[in-house]
Amino acid sequence: MITQSLETLLNQQMMLEFYASNLYLQMAAYFHKEGFCGFYEYMKKQAEEERCHGLKIFDFLLCNGAQVNIIQVSSPMDLKFNERVISVLEVFSIAYDVEKKVSSSINGMMREGNINEDYAAVSFLQWFVDEQVKEEREALLLMQKAEMIGNDKTGMLALDSEIAEEMEE
Repeated sequence: MITQSLETLLNQQMMLEFYASNLYLQMAAYFHKEGFCGFYEYMKKQAEEERCHGLKIFDFLLCNGAQVNIIQVSSPMDLKFNERVISVLEVFSIAYDVEKKVSSSINGMMREGNINEDYAAVSFLQWFVDEQVKEEREALLLMQKAEMIGNDKTGMLALDSEIAEEMEE
């Protein structure tokens, strides 16, 4: 049985995953508008992954007799990527910050599960811990590459092409 505190944290995490999904969709729209096909496809894929993560938590809550609380997901960071000048680096920096926030939240749930000896939840959450290691590393590498490229449009187009090729594999 899931404790009330862990149930609350899982519901919050589910909504954080849906928020991240919406954020990545907004980023995908920005990249599409700017003509970065590789970045667009990457962010679209990330959005779908985050949505699936939220649904995975949704199913876990339901299968364990917990209450599911769907709340309105706020607009992605109240950023309007299509209405203001923003850099590729800024977008990837925001993505990295969100991934760090997600990791921190998952770590908090793991602590709570261990404290309450809820080993079913700990086992379930281990998948998310492992996934976040990969997600955070990918986001950091993209941010670092964008930082190295800076304002070099040729370099940014080359990175976009590299990402597009990886998306096709």
